[in-house]
Amino acid sequence: INIRENEFTRVIRDEQEDWVKRMQLPPNTAMNEALLENVLVMIVCILTKVPVFIIGAPGSSKSLAIKLVGQSLRGSDSNDRYFRKLPQVYLISYQGSSSSTSDGIIKVFDKAIKYQETSSKEFSVISVVLLDEVGLAETSPHNPLKVLHALLEPNYPSDGPAVSVVGISNWRLDNSKSSRALL
Repeated sequence: INIRENEFTRVIRDEQEDWVKRMQLPPNTAMNEALLENVLVMIVCILTKVPVFIIGAPGSSKSLAIKLVGQSLRGSDSNDRYFRKLPQVYLISYQGSSSSTSDGIIKVFDKAIKYQETSSKEFSVISVVLLDEVGLAETSPHNPLKVLHALLEPNYPSDGPAVSVVGISNWRLDNSKSSRALL
């Protein structure tokens, strides 16, 4: 296959717009490049269970993107016919802060794994651990993010991660965390 860069860019842009246009956006929401990119990356990573950290300045549509994904991908209850064919996305949030602990993060992962076990062929579910403002947890004296090393690494010979992980932050995490996920 021979495809030029501008053709490839157009295909990706069309795909981004198709996903977002299927969603019910709040009034006066701009379909800017950040929103389009964040939505597509989150959906792909959630459906494939590839951990992802969305890093960006405040106002770069990180929280809006995950909100739209959670509201739109509801399995058979979705408003869009195509989305009804996809698993229900169930978000379990963890708010990062200077008082975050490893135990708190582990409990959220355990809850997500338990909910993931309810998935069946008739009612397909993907549990998603949402690490909101995960960068703030790096300021905790308890070093809570160290637990992510084990939680984000696949357990071989496992079939893959038990749950999907989306981290949102205003600043980049250290390399030991960010190297275990898509940025």
